[in-house]
Amino acid sequence: MSDSETVSDQDSCETLLSEKRQEACPLLTLVVLDPTTVVDGVRFHDCYMAGDVIFAGELREICPVCADTHLQLVLRQEFVKRPHMFCRQCTRCFDGCYPDGTSALSVF
Repeated sequence: MSDSETVSDQDSCETLLSEKRQEACPLLTLVVLDPTTVVDGVRFHDCYMAGDVIFAGELREICPVCADTHLQLVLRQEFVKRPHMFCRQCTRCFDGCYPDGTSALSVF
């Protein structure tokens, strides 16, 4: 077996795994959340100021407003009332809902 065949087989396998992962993961509907419902903070003029929030990681979901920024997962912590997704660019908070309307983040 040549090196090019091995690379081709690996690419095929990765593509197949990626497709299976996408089939297994239902599409989420992103819902914009009022920041006052997800983090403790203070309204200051036209923005909402909150304490330091630690991001748990980058998600595959893309911000529907910015269209090119991956959302960050924010779990419960000192200033965070409920887990949510956050866009660093437009600073909006989102929930991800399954087709039946339940929150994908309710398990956190």
